[in-house]
Amino acid sequence: MQNEIIARCAGSVGPSQAMIQPQGATFRWNWFFKCVMASMRRRPTLRLAGAMILCVACSAPTFAGQPAEMIAGVVARSKTIASGRISYTFKSESFVGPRALSPIALPEVTTSFSDSSWAELSKTSHFVRINHDGYFLEFVQTPQRNGSVRPGATLYPQRPLENRAELNAPPIFAGSFWYREQLRYVEEHSSDFRNVDSGIVNAVPVDVLELAVAAEDHREAFHILLPALKSGGTIRLYVAPQFGFVLPRIEFLTPSKQVAQSYDATDFSDVAPGIHFPQRVWNETHLVGGANRYRGEFSIRCELLNQPIPEDDFAVELPPGTRIQDAREPGNVIKFELTEASSSATLRSRRSSWELGRSFGVFDRWGNAVIVGLLIGTVTSISFLLAARNQRSHG
Repeated sequence: MQNEIIARCAGSVGPSQAMIQPQGATFRWNWFFKCVMASMRRRPTLRLAGAMILCVACSAPTFAGQPAEMIAGVVARSKTIASGRISYTFKSESFVGPRALSPIALPEVTTSFSDSSWAELSKTSHFVRINHDGYFLEFVQTPQRNGSVRPGATLYPQRPLENRAELNAPPIFAGSFWYREQLRYVEEHSSDFRNVDSGIVNAVPVDVLELAVAAEDHREAFHILLPALKSGGTIRLYVAPQFGFVLPRIEFLTPSKQVAQSYDATDFSDVAPGIHFPQRVWNETHLVGGANRYRGEFSIRCELLNQPIPEDDFAVELPPGTRIQDAREPGNVIKFELTEASSSATLRSRRSSWELGRSFGVFDRWGNAVIVGLLIGTVTSISFLLAARNQRSHG
């Protein structure tokens, strides 16, 4: 069903320009108005007539699917991106009344991903994270007071990209659901949605679908646990079939139909066959009355979506002197120091090989000496106490 719907989106105009018109026979008056106004700026009446014909054609119901079919398209779009490279910045603000407090603006991050592999590089920091080939690597170069840099890397068991839950997690989800729990609930209740309206949101023609959520389902449905949604409410989806079933807006409504949480996407571009991806996405938490309580926004550039990602994206060059901690096996941490430059791709197969380097020098020797000294001191103290007790018992 999902593949059939995606095919219906792309079938009429070719794979790189997949466009279908919104569902329903409701005439797009705002499209008509825009076309007429554009034509009136040019005086020839033939252009005006052409604009009117174009508007009528745009309003034709080329996708007349039921809500369940549209949800199937939404679900398919949310799962269709398997690889790519995206660069993004993130900023957030919290509000007290109209005043923004504690604004946060993070530097640009580039994330490459393909299947279970992903790598993240921050543009202005010396921090790299890579999940690839069965391990997860954190590499950091820490500036020292004398101006030098101390490189260090730690290997852990692998960490899937979808398990990242921080607010600035890579926005691969852009144009769809921000959290997989929300997607799962919508997919499970696809037959319960109803089509309530149509219009334009964030400059994109949309169909509006709604799903009522019972109080006992609020955790699974909304994922974001807001007090205003504890009694249940409504999931409202703004679906754009002509853009491959992206979601220019998602709203979570209280039982009184006030927006408690919203997710927006805009500035869509055709980045891969049948895939439209936004350049800006943001989420907002609203107070009663509509005022913002929180806003977090991504600005995104993407490339290579659903294309092969170079293997070099999932490796980092480790300089001589890098201190390595291999913690992939709990309780059996191995430490060593590189004596020559090495790619992180070589670490996986060389866990027990000390040819990469040597054990940490002065620090480890002093650490071992302290431990041995404490053991000797403890044994000596116990022996002294036992000897004193024996002497008193025979005294």
